[in-house]
Amino acid sequence: MSATPVCRVATPDDLPALVALEALFPGDRLSRRSLAAALQRRTSHVWVVEAAPGEVLANLVCFTRRDSPWWRIYSVVVHPSGRGKGHARRLMAAVSDAALRAGAAGLRLEVREDNAAARGLYAALGFTVRGRRPGYYDDGAAAVQLQRPFVAHERLA
Repeated sequence: MSATPVCRVATPDDLPALVALEALFPGDRLSRRSLAAALQRRTSHVWVVEAAPGEVLANLVCFTRRDSPWWRIYSVVVHPSGRGKGHARRLMAAVSDAALRAGAAGLRLEVREDNAAARGLYAALGFTVRGRRPGYYDDGAAAVQLQRPFVAHERLA
């Protein structure tokens, strides 16, 4: 019987596993350098879902800025074998909890317009469209800009 995957804050020790996961997706992937920087910066937050130590199934990278009350989800990556198993949902819960605790106004992200699975997840989590960016991705695909404001009762909980 396999262990239940665990969602946790990433550490620099996770870098090789994060790079390997990103390598599965040649378009729009984060470089080793970008991932290493994200693991070190105070304005970035990285979570992983792992099946066992060193076996990363999914990750999420989020950035914050001092001049914005919004947390920006920059990247959500799920291993192809882990799709549809709730890993992205676990990561989104982790970033939401952290952003709420930090007093953020909410979460924002961009998603490929043609990524129906991700858009469905984000809609189910309460994200709404705030804009569209034609030609946003390297291959010319458009991005849909989404946001999920936190409501007052969430901030008080």
